[in-house]
Amino acid sequence: MASINIPTIDFAKLDQFDAGEGYGDEVNKLLNAACSPGFFYLDFKNAFGTELVLREVKDAYAASDRYFDQSLETKMKDFRKGQPASRDRGYKFCETDESFEMSSDEMSDGSLSLPEALAVNESSLNSLHQHCYIAANMLLDCLSNALNIPFDQYHRDVLPSESGLKLVSEPSIANVSEVTENKHTDSGTFTFLFYEKPGLQINIPGSDEWAFLKPPAPGCAIVYGGNFLKLMSNGVLQSPLHRVTQLEDGAGKRFSLAYFLRPEEGAKERLECHL
Repeated sequence: MASINIPTIDFAKLDQFDAGEGYGDEVNKLLNAACSPGFFYLDFKNAFGTELVLREVKDAYAASDRYFDQSLETKMKDFRKGQPASRDRGYKFCETDESFEMSSDEMSDGSLSLPEALAVNESSLNSLHQHCYIAANMLLDCLSNALNIPFDQYHRDVLPSESGLKLVSEPSIANVSEVTENKHTDSGTFTFLFYEKPGLQINIPGSDEWAFLKPPAPGCAIVYGGNFLKLMSNGVLQSPLHRVTQLEDGAGKRFSLAYFLRPEEGAKERLECHL
């Protein structure tokens, strides 16, 4: 099995308003990782405020277990009829997984009404979302400054976006040979992923080989770029090909948490007009 090592970025060292020793080196490490392979671990533990991420992620896993353990009939009450196929707000399911996505816009303006099974952890979910939002924008600022490209003009808070925090249940199955192929790239700007059981594979750049990425250590996330990040950077920053599978045979529960930073509404069309 192929293997690949990806760097760990210390979020505490990326604060340009408190830039201390190692700031420039950490930004260079971030830039290199975003260029190739496009994946890196982000360590929240040393940054003021975000040291709480470890506890918040545990709460989110517990909320996920409680929510997805409900009957399909109960969860379907959270299905949003009429939303575009590309939008994932609320409850969704398919043959291999089910999810519940909380819109950043709705979390920010207070219009999101969580189902009872999640409302117990509403404060923790809001805090996790806020910490991921802060981190994603910090990464964007660092890369924008390094490349001298104004990424922020496509991520203005005053305009709506499809950014959000998603809870995912994707159980492992009895036979690994029967896992459905699902290789893809993400469409947005950044994805932050938290998970405990091995399953994420990345395509090794320049080859047909795939490698498992170790689950992030407690207090860390795996971060990777999406198609819009690649588009904004004229192909300098990558949107890596990846998929979800499993190491071995065996059915069981498996949860992950994902935060998606996506561009403001209409940004893709506006950017493509200038390319």
